[in-house]
Parts: sequence; C-alpha cells; structure tokens
Amino acid sequence: ADRPLRLRFEEPTDHKFTLRDAVSDESKDSDPNTSSGSSRGLSETFVADRGSDEHQNIDAGLWAPGTVTAFVWDDRDGDGIQDSGERNGAGLSGITVSLTEENGTVLISNSTGANGQVTFSNVPADRPLRLRFEEPMNYKLTIRDVGNDESKDSDPNTSSGSSRGLSETFVADRGSDEHLNIDAGLWAPGTVTAFVWDDRDGDGIQDSGERNGAGLSGVNVELTEEDGTTILASATTEADGRVSFNNVPADRPLRLRFTELAFHKFTIRDVGNDESKDSDPNTSSGSSRGLSETFAADRGSDDHQNIDAGLWAPGTVIAFVWEDLDGDGIQDSGERSSAGIDGVIVELLETNDQVFDEVVTTNNGQAIFEDVPADRELRLRFTEPSGYTFTTRFAGSDGSRDSDANTSGGSSLGKSQTFAADRGSDEITHIDAGLVSNGGSILVGSRENVTSTVSPFANDEIEAISEGQLTTGLDFRPGLTPAEVQINSIEELTLFPVPANDRLNVMFTLAKQQEAVYSILDQSGRVLRTERRDLASGINRIDLDVFQLPAGSYYFQLRTADQVLNKSFLIVR
Repeated sequence: ADRPLRLRFEEPTDHKFTLRDAVSDESKDSDPNTSSGSSRGLSETFVADRGSDEHQNIDAGLWAPGTVTAFVWDDRDGDGIQDSGERNGAGLSGITVSLTEENGTVLISNSTGANGQVTFSNVPADRPLRLRFEEPMNYKLTIRDVGNDESKDSDPNTSSGSSRGLSETFVADRGSDEHLNIDAGLWAPGTVTAFVWDDRDGDGIQDSGERNGAGLSGVNVELTEEDGTTILASATTEADGRVSFNNVPADRPLRLRFTELAFHKFTIRDVGNDESKDSDPNTSSGSSRGLSETFAADRGSDDHQNIDAGLWAPGTVIAFVWEDLDGDGIQDSGERSSAGIDGVIVELLETNDQVFDEVVTTNNGQAIFEDVPADRELRLRFTEPSGYTFTTRFAGSDGSRDSDANTSGGSSLGKSQTFAADRGSDEITHIDAGLVSNGGSILVGSRENVTSTVSPFANDEIEAISEGQLTTGLDFRPGLTPAEVQINSIEELTLFPVPANDRLNVMFTLAKQQEAVYSILDQSGRVLRTERRDLASGINRIDLDVFQLPAGSYYFQLRTADQVLNKSFLIVR
C-alpha cells in the first residue's frame, strides 16, 4: 500500500479490448489501455490507500470472436440489388467463399449451401478482415455497392487483378457480433435463342409475315468464343427456325456463327434500329462470314433473343420464249399471250457454263426453274430450234418485254446476262428470248422431193411419207410461223401400256441410223431423266423403268437432229 500500482490484462487469441472508460461509473467500465505499444492492456495506477483495502473497480471488457454469414445470389436482372424474388429462391450453391486477413491471406474457406448462404464462426475480433468470393466457371460478379441498403447490395470488388472478389474490410466490433451484410451477386449462365428466317423480300428486316411462318429449319448454328473459331456448342434450327443454347457463360464475350444453307446467302446486316428484327451475321467473305457481334449474358440468367439471321432462300426463274412476229425484239401484247413456242431447250448455267438444270418450254413458251440458288450468279442459255434465229437483243427500255438471248455466234450464242435470286425466295420473270422464223415453202402431195413447213415440235405421231401420198399427222398449230424441216426422221412413236405402272415401253421407227436423245419431263417441262443413244434405222423399242416416279402426268420426248416429238403419258399406282 506504499506506492502506485497497475494491472495489466492480456488479450487472448482472437479477442480485443473493448472501449475504455465508456461511462462515469468506475464499477461498470473497462479500464485497460487500448492503444498499441507497451502500455496496451495497462490500467491506470491505483494505491491501496485505505488500510487493507479491497479494490473492486479495475475491470476489463473484451470483444469475443464473432460470426459472419454471407449470401451469394443469382442477380437475375443484373441490377446489383437483391430484389424480393432474388432474396428467396435465387441463392447459388457451391460458391467458394474465403475469410481472409486484410491483405487477402486466406484464414479459412467454405462453400455456400443450397440456400446460397455460408457462415464463418469464431471470427477474430482483434483486427480487420475480408471475405473473398470466387467466381465459378461461366459466372461473373454483378455490379458493386448499388443503392444505400448494405443488406441488399453486392460487396465484392469487380476490378481485375488480385483484389477481384474481395470485400471491404470489416471488424467484429460489437462483442460476439454476427455480420449479415457481406453478400455477393453473380450473373449466372444464361440462354441464347436465335431465329433464322427466310427474308422473302430481302430487306434485312423480319416483317410481320416473316416472323411467324418463315423460319428455316436445319440451319447449323454454333456458339463460339470471341475468336469465332473455338466452338462451345453446336445445334440446328427446328421447324420454326429457332435454336437455343442453355448454360451460356456469363463471364466473357461470345459469338454465334450461322452457316448458310446450300443455295442460300445471308441477307443485309443491321438494317434499322430494332435489334429484335434485324439480321446479325457478318456478310463479308472470309473467316468472319456468318459471325455475329460479341455478346455477353450480362443480365443474370439472361435470355438473349436478339441474335438472328435472315437468309435469301432459293428462288424461281420463269423464262418465256416467244415468236417475235414483227421482229422488233419486243414482246407485243399479241405475242405475249399467244406466240409462246413450246419445246425449246433452256438451260440454267453457272458462270463457268456448267449446266445446273435443263427444261423444255411448255404451256405457251414457259420454262420454269425452281430451287434456283440464291448464293451465286447464274445465267440462262436458250437453244435456237431448227428454222429460227434469235431476235434483236435488249430492244427498248422495258427489261420485262425484251429478248435477253445473246445473238452473237460461238459459245455465247443464246446466253442471257447473269442474274441472282437476290431478294429472298425471289421469282425472276424478266429473262426471256424472242425467236424469228427463217421462213420456208409448202409442197404437200408432190411426187417430187417432199418438204413441208411445220413446227419441229409436233406432239403427235408423224406418219411415213411414201411416193404419191400426202403427209398426215403434221402439227399446223394456229399462231405458229412454220420452220422448214425435212419430214419423217421419226415415224410411228407409240407408248404402252397407258396408263403405265412400273415400266413404260416406247416404240418408234427411224428413217435412218442416227443419234437420238430421249427424255422424261414433268408437266412443268423439267427434265427428270435423259439419255443419248446411237439408234439403228427401222423399228426401235425402249423399255423404261419408271417405278421411282410418283403417280401423275409426264411427257416422253424423243429428239433427233431435225425433229423433236413430245408425247404425254400417265403413271398410276
């Protein structure tokens, strides 16, 4: 009792001294010094100045280890705030969360449970700490510190580098405190739904009629990394033209790559201001063709529906071959309606002259090509029938009424200019050919060398001529200016049985040994089967296998150097 003394209190592990001298009642406050250094834990001096006095007012309060409970949620709308629907039911399980020192050194790690929560007990109260939230594969952290309510925002640092995922420091500064306000929002893997449509008018916009009913099935679409070459997933469009990718990573930019169907090409890109209605694939040539711009599932478990592709589908070409009665190179009103010439061979050519398809004009001079590729330039080649030459080319200013067949000789004879089905499933009707008759004489019934001015495309049998007989079975169709030909290269063309089933027999007589081409055509004049043979003079018989053809009406065509015969037949099943 003869001198001043002190008490020194030692802080146990993970504890720290509470506030000193907080109240005026010495029997209720805490006395240890809370400063750092050698004086920490020392009380003020005291003296036993009342005899054998008992001092009972030198006390120490300690803050005990606390508890931290964090919550990790799917920020579905990407706004950085735990909305009412996200607070309950949107917790993400299996997310690694670490309790760290202020410098990021890990003390302990744990994973969120099914409700998205993770709890750390016995959290030291003697120093600042942090939580570190790990982004799982395909996820990324949402916006940080949105709004003023700490219980609803997201706390991890979103910058790159070593600080990414770390919360601000916190201290268990209220005794055995429970911290509930350190949470993390994540943007979860999303869904991308793309739509591929037939851009029928070729304007690059999904019009009302194209949005529903114009979807193209079977188009291959790939989900790729930003480089466009690393493929994450691949799928093909369904019957409605749509394709979906689930679990799309939200942690990095991605792209879609669309593949053009055979005979198709991409429509115009980024037309208008409505991203939900335009076409997104790159239309340039090279490795970037078909790639969309980059996108990210940046709004939680987002469903992207604005990455679409329009394609110009195969079109139809309808050509018209007419007799240019006045030779002016223009389809006059009377020529358009009644001067069409049937039986003219028309070929659809690649630009290198490779034949893509071949038909013969029917139904008043029409040649119809369907499923014409839209992905490249093509041309038509018209063949001058015997007795005719092409009329003047490109006469007048109306491209729908002129003649397009080249009149120069050589390999360019009969070729049209190039064209492309460049407006969706386009119908091209302005590639036509006019023919001018070379003229001739009629000497029917003469005992001399018999010639006759007739159409070379008779649809019935032409009987043989013997000396002293008149010609029979000749086709003098109204409106046709005749072409002078030598009669009776082919005689007595007969088809049986009629109707046919699996086989068709063809019998005919040739006046001389020669090469002939025989073909089967459908009602539109499209050649379904053709063969070229050297045939003997006299009676010839061909047995054709037609079991693969569906029931319907067809034409059998026999063509020699100077004559073409078409005869219809029926197949029944």
